[in-house]
Amino acid sequence: STYSHMNNTSFGTADIYMPESVFVEQKRMKRSHSQVSSSSSSPVSSKLKRQRGNDKFLSVWGQSARLGLPPTIKVSRTEEGIKLYLQAYQLSDCALDTVSATRNLGVSYLRLAELMAQHPKLDYAFYGKGSCSLKNRLDSHQKGINYLCEAIRIGKTLPDKTDEWRKKVDESLVDHLKRLYNVLNETSEYGDWREKRNILLKVIGVCNDNNCSVQWIPYRDVARLILNYGISLDGKDPLNAKIVMLECETAINNAVAAAKRFDRLEVVEELNDMNESRLVHLARAQSSLERTAADDLLKKIHDTEELDMDMIRVVLDHYRTSILLASKKSANSFPDPESEAISTSRIGYVYKTVLGMHEKAEEYFLQCVLLADSMKPRTFFGCDWFKKAKDSIEDYRRKRADQDSEEWEKKRSGLLKKMKPTLDRMHNALKVSESQLYQSYILVKYLLREHPPKKFKKKDIDEILDSLPPKMHDVTKKQAASAIKKITMFYHPDRNSKIHHSEEWFVFCTEVTKLLTEKISFFKGF
Repeated sequence: STYSHMNNTSFGTADIYMPESVFVEQKRMKRSHSQVSSSSSSPVSSKLKRQRGNDKFLSVWGQSARLGLPPTIKVSRTEEGIKLYLQAYQLSDCALDTVSATRNLGVSYLRLAELMAQHPKLDYAFYGKGSCSLKNRLDSHQKGINYLCEAIRIGKTLPDKTDEWRKKVDESLVDHLKRLYNVLNETSEYGDWREKRNILLKVIGVCNDNNCSVQWIPYRDVARLILNYGISLDGKDPLNAKIVMLECETAINNAVAAAKRFDRLEVVEELNDMNESRLVHLARAQSSLERTAADDLLKKIHDTEELDMDMIRVVLDHYRTSILLASKKSANSFPDPESEAISTSRIGYVYKTVLGMHEKAEEYFLQCVLLADSMKPRTFFGCDWFKKAKDSIEDYRRKRADQDSEEWEKKRSGLLKKMKPTLDRMHNALKVSESQLYQSYILVKYLLREHPPKKFKKKDIDEILDSLPPKMHDVTKKQAASAIKKITMFYHPDRNSKIHHSEEWFVFCTEVTKLLTEKISFFKGF
């Protein structure tokens, strides 16, 4: 509905601006426009007024204008020039005089707006003492745009108006449009974004009525204005951000259509980029709304004594929808990984606190932390959702480690009881001698023959056995120390994990390593 009346929109209103062309239109319609008028005093008067206006205007803005003119003189002469151009416009009785007056008025109002921006504290006769407000600057641009659009429309009917002339008029109009948009974004003192949008919509109406070739500019500016306002709501007001971004879609589509009409493909590309940004922020707003709905329901669950599984399912659905919206890919990037991380953390909280499913909760908390890490160098240590995720992961892993350790100790005790005869035979074999040297010799031979290591080749075992003398009493400390150190590597628990070998073999290697470590201490220095 915002754009449906655009082609019928009158640019001026009583409280903004009603151009003189509206009042003299009936007078001009009664007379046919022609390049050369019959003998009449009006065209001569119009031309004379225009020439006087040129003298005033060029004394400030012409190439021969004196440098260093005080701002007050620039303002007064520019305003006097505008008054004379207005009189020339009202007295014009042919298309040639009208198009000249309207073009001069458009350029003059551009210069006046420029002075108002540079010297806001001066007094301007057109707006009263101390009245250089943002609204009056906008009014000056609006008037200039209106006159230039009329000059473009009438100029198309005059054969002597060259392409160079039309190009210069278009350049002045483009300058007006750019400055108008900058003024609208310069400060927030002039109404809200809807009032600014309405000003641009009136400009679009004028450009459309006069079939200006640069009408795509205000269309694009409306889209930019709405998009920037929607982005400003990001993280503050997701509901309004969603509404604004949906409205922005219409503005962008209208701007694309206008740009295509005039073969401005580079503008179409720019608008496509704007639409990508719009989709990103729309998804972000929708994701935030879903998460807020889930948070509100979660509070109700905490306030009730009985566990309502249906409500919990609805909460989880809201959080999952929030994640889906936040992780939706656009332009090969994630729109909002932070929003995705927050909602993921919330799901982990539900599984941990409400449902007591700690293992499932840890999966979501871990995913939350990974998403946070993907946003480096940003950090979230001060955020409650990130702190809960980190603390929950550490708490879960600590409890899981304690639980695993307790379970393993129970299992290990059972395995030791089962393996007691095997271990007893090994210890009994060492009782042949009380000498640590001879016990080491016996232990090496016993282990390699009765319980050979599972990870090493037979030639490695034979090499160690061959390094020892056939008789125990012939062994030297050096030979025994070397053999003990080598087989310690064979039986070390780190090389015989439960993952690759049986739990029984792991426990046996653990006990053997304890015994071998005692023997190694005897051979220190060898």
